[in-house]
Amino acid sequence: MSDADPLKILGITTGVSMDDARESYRRLCIKYHPDKHPGYEELFRGVAEAYDKVRSDPSILRSVSSNQSGIVSYLSGSVRVTMKDIYLAEEKSVSFQRTTKCGYCAGTGSSEGAKGVCSCCNGMGIIESSVLSIMGRDSLCPICKGSGIVGGICSGCHGDKSVPEEVKATFRATLRCYYKKGVFLKGFGNVRPDGSFEDLMVKLDIHKDPYVSIEENYFKVYVNITPAQKVAGDRGILKIFGRQIPYKIEPGGFGEFVYDGIRPGFQRGIRIIFKELLPEMTENTIDLYRQIKEAEAISCEKIGSMILTSLMEPKEPKKKW
Repeated sequence: MSDADPLKILGITTGVSMDDARESYRRLCIKYHPDKHPGYEELFRGVAEAYDKVRSDPSILRSVSSNQSGIVSYLSGSVRVTMKDIYLAEEKSVSFQRTTKCGYCAGTGSSEGAKGVCSCCNGMGIIESSVLSIMGRDSLCPICKGSGIVGGICSGCHGDKSVPEEVKATFRATLRCYYKKGVFLKGFGNVRPDGSFEDLMVKLDIHKDPYVSIEENYFKVYVNITPAQKVAGDRGILKIFGRQIPYKIEPGGFGEFVYDGIRPGFQRGIRIIFKELLPEMTENTIDLYRQIKEAEAISCEKIGSMILTSLMEPKEPKKKW
């Protein structure tokens, strides 16, 4: 089973996580364990070898699939990108498996190389003819029977004309990646029949940050300020993803827009929204507030009583001069 596909043995597909592969491995170990099922030693050994391959080379879980147009390939699974990666435009890398032209047969599928290509259909397997289409006849090549080759089959690719290869690509996490939720890698897809490579579409898993968000082309953060800072103004230092940017609080607590010159020719705009943070009501504060309210109520009651008494007292008649 050394040449068998480890994903098929484990019963999983590309794009799953290592945890899924581990769960499938444990389930199959229980199913084919020799102690419970004598005679399954070979199957049990094959499952163990398949899991060892996946564990030693996790890129097997990622493979590239082509669409019918032959222009773009799609990477199964996604690449994790954080808000910090986008803010700093960090370089991200991804390893995966794609198809490339077989080196033994030069992408012909024949054991004889270019000499084994069918001369009738030029290796296409079909004959392009409008006459056959009008007559409703099959366009399958009668010489190679649709295989595109004559003679033996290449032992390197078994007639598939392509073989898998491990590839590592890098890209920068930008604001464009954030809005597109993906990135195109030119020339990193599967091989085409002409030997060139398709472009690769990589899906990104954007992890949001509880304190930083993106609006249009700038980053937005909230900063807590005290009532005194809101009234009188102040200055502070914004700490964001390891960077320190000074800012100013204008009286009134209006928002501030600052720039972070991360490196020459590259900067980030940050909109700071100031949020007034009211003091916490402790038990002593609550008790003092209650006493003030009681005092105010007593004072109001006394003032009301004095006014009422003065109104009810008899007034002396005014003397006439």
